[in-house]
Amino acid sequence: MGKREIRGMTLRILGERTGKDGYCRRRECDAKTMLVATTGHWEVDEETFESGEDTPEGTPDEVYVGEVSGHWCPECECLVSLSYDFS
Repeated sequence: MGKREIRGMTLRILGERTGKDGYCRRRECDAKTMLVATTGHWEVDEETFESGEDTPEGTPDEVYVGEVSGHWCPECECLVSLSYDFS
């Protein structure tokens, strides 16, 4: 059996479905959900390793963590799903 690689994952938070019209919709209110995404670069905290401890010189200001996206319900103002592609 070969090594299985996982390149990403999706977490469905409040449930969505694909409507007959092809749009992703929130199950609870049936509103169309919007695709939202981040740049994939996350800012490093000022107290990187432990609270109260200074960050060592040379520590990067930001790191690339992969593509983070999700679906947002504009009617309920909530995140419906969250996807993470770290390949």
